[in-house]
Amino acid sequence: MTGTHATTRAHATTAPITGTCATTWQILDLEVLQAPQEEGEGVVVRAAGEVDISSVGALEACLGPLVAAGPTVLDLSGVTFMDASGVRALVRAQHGAEEAGSTFHVRHPSDPVARVLKLGGVYGTIAVQP
Repeated sequence: MTGTHATTRAHATTAPITGTCATTWQILDLEVLQAPQEEGEGVVVRAAGEVDISSVGALEACLGPLVAAGPTVLDLSGVTFMDASGVRALVRAQHGAEEAGSTFHVRHPSDPVARVLKLGGVYGTIAVQP
């Protein structure tokens, strides 16, 4: 999914999460699902597009309050590119979750993103589900 701006969409059966992911970026789409996809999962954020220095601010603005509020999952299956700024954002989200006594994990990274996460040493620091 390629998009022209970051968006917030709620799962069809839930109310939107207000004030989250309202930032507009040109190469990253963010979709927040309030209803967990699996039991005990918490809020799910689906990202699509590119996470780099120009779009990472939207990702950080979205994840920060969510990880502080409770369990958060970031689905990276739609992300086609991630640079070191994206890796740093994931580590910050993990630290924010730990400080809040919550959990954060990444699931379904695309092949290019999985390679960056491995090279960046993220596996073992952040829970990553293939």
